[in-house]
Amino acid sequence: SCKCHAAEGGRNPSVSRRQVAFAFAAAGFSVAGPKPSAYAWSYADVDAWPALCREGKEQSPVSLDLSPAPAPAPSSAVFGGAYRTGQPATVAVSRRADGCPQLDLDDPEFAWIQLDGVKYFLRQVHWHAPAEHAIGTTVADVEAHYVHDPPLVLGVLLNVSLSEDHLLGVALDEDRPKEKKKKTAKETSRTVRLAGVAPASSGTLLAYDGSLTTPPCSEGVLWLVDPVARSMSAEQLAAFRARNSDSNKNSNKNNARPRQPLGAARRVRKLHVN
Repeated sequence: SCKCHAAEGGRNPSVSRRQVAFAFAAAGFSVAGPKPSAYAWSYADVDAWPALCREGKEQSPVSLDLSPAPAPAPSSAVFGGAYRTGQPATVAVSRRADGCPQLDLDDPEFAWIQLDGVKYFLRQVHWHAPAEHAIGTTVADVEAHYVHDPPLVLGVLLNVSLSEDHLLGVALDEDRPKEKKKKTAKETSRTVRLAGVAPASSGTLLAYDGSLTTPPCSEGVLWLVDPVARSMSAEQLAAFRARNSDSNKNSNKNNARPRQPLGAARRVRKLHVN
């Protein structure tokens, strides 16, 4: 994924390991957005990424196999705030170093996911093509990462269909320079809604412990992946891939890390959505 996962937030001891690991490794991160990486890296040469990326035991992304079914979890994921109310929020639009657009939220309590008594607050959204996680052997066209604080990332899969994805549409439109001048903060701020992002209340998410998917590949990130893909347009996919190619000089137009071994020690859990 792009270097964009949030730091510190909850007070529950059950997430302290994640908070410490995340804060230590994400030295290039602030809640306002990513700082320049200390590593020179590219998707064209993932073997040159730092040692943890190659040697870590809880690396992301992974293939999530639904057969046999993952072990059930005793807890449920509760989506709250704008995930359920549909209220609008102001976001700042930017372009990341690897070319993918990013939306940063102004309101720190706009939308949240509650799990095991801990609230994870949405901080920003970005995208990867193709999808980084696979469901069995199926790989979606794009994967949206909804990054929360403490470090939880919701992966939402997108496939080309007839309807557009609202948030990606905002990011692609506002990330496109209209004039040869630097945009002001007001000019790069837009209002968005999260309608349709949260799974239905009867839905199921796949959860596992993983990492950042770009250097420094910090571990201690809780991943939730929705196995049900949403819709985006062919025009959006083409625009997104062109953006990556322009920014990266990346001929294959991809900004997705190869999938990593899940290993025997990690369990994929099913979370029911309330």
